[in-house]
Amino acid sequence: MPLTYGDLYNSAARWANDSGTTGLARARDATVFAIRELTYGLTLPPLRPWWRKREDTITPVAGTQTYAFPTVQGTMESPHDVWYRTNGMRQFIDIVDDRRWAEEANEDTTERGTPDICNLHQSSGTVHLRFSITPDASFISAITGGVIRLDFFILDPLANNLITGTGSDTTEPIMPDARRPGIIWKAVEMLSSRQKDWELNAWAAERGQVYYHAILATGQQANIDD
Repeated sequence: MPLTYGDLYNSAARWANDSGTTGLARARDATVFAIRELTYGLTLPPLRPWWRKREDTITPVAGTQTYAFPTVQGTMESPHDVWYRTNGMRQFIDIVDDRRWAEEANEDTTERGTPDICNLHQSSGTVHLRFSITPDASFISAITGGVIRLDFFILDPLANNLITGTGSDTTEPIMPDARRPGIIWKAVEMLSSRQKDWELNAWAAERGQVYYHAILATGQQANIDD
């Protein structure tokens, strides 16, 4: 059976000999932060493993510049590529930061054509993707399927929900099951550091290395400017 959140923190508590109500609470917290560390990384550039990568589409409308970012696949953490296909060729739309958007974007929606840049921004708590130049009917008719395609990385809902106390013991991380034991050993490292049990800490770190390497090997390091 796949390892759930309950399996992970109970195992970490047993290995760290951290029992009782307070001990289990510490093990839960350590497991949450172990999941976050192994899912996102602790330093820039962030870790973006393949199991957080998703694809979706936006259906452009002639004269409409801004679209809510789709959430069916999960809450986006960061974009990867925005592109479309036309005449059998894949064409990319550059994702630009706010400064470049301010310098280059044409926000006059009466001027339309084929967009070459896009930018993420938030409005009332919703992430939107806006395009420049604003799509026109000719562009929409020329792109395969009439859609703009999105590749992006999502947040692990378990890692975030547990911080706010809304996760459950039966919830699974989106990390593949074969790599989840690494979460246990990372949590034991944290618990043993608090206990100042450096022998257990070193042993847990050694046990975890094979899983940490597997996680890093199947992830990619993003550019700081992404």
